[in-house]
Amino acid sequence: MTTYRIRRRHVFASFVGTLAGTAAMACTLVGSGHLPVQNDLSGLGADNTRLQAFARDSGDAWPPSGFLNLWITGDDFGSPPSYGMDGYLYLVRTDDACPESEGAPEVFHLADVTIVGIVTVRDGSVNQFITMQDSAQARQDRFALIEIGEVEAPFSGHLIHRCGTVTWN
Repeated sequence: MTTYRIRRRHVFASFVGTLAGTAAMACTLVGSGHLPVQNDLSGLGADNTRLQAFARDSGDAWPPSGFLNLWITGDDFGSPPSYGMDGYLYLVRTDDACPESEGAPEVFHLADVTIVGIVTVRDGSVNQFITMQDSAQARQDRFALIEIGEVEAPFSGHLIHRCGTVTWN
């Protein structure tokens, strides 16, 4: 059962990756960044979450004029050692630095971020495109994947799973 599930997952991931790569080739890469793991100092999980932003080339059908196509990929979302999270996270942008605290959960408050979209996490992995309106204000330096629900007091806010800097061309 497990072997079949793993094979099916890899075949699906290969198909989606090929399809996404083909779609992205027709566009121009205008920004990219690494979103490192937050709130997990175990060192067990993969630290491979990337965000890439693509702009329309003349003659392209997608993304629409004035929009960017953001591609978010990564693994090992959830709790160690299984990292099998299924659910949803907000993709947000902010001018605030990624918080680094010791002994307290790292969170963002919705007042400090702009929600770009909702990312689906399936079996601990993300591989999704989101369309965002393109403007100088939208090309912020920091992007993060945060919980939709708030963490309870005394550390109220939205728990950060990944947070990092995006470099724009």
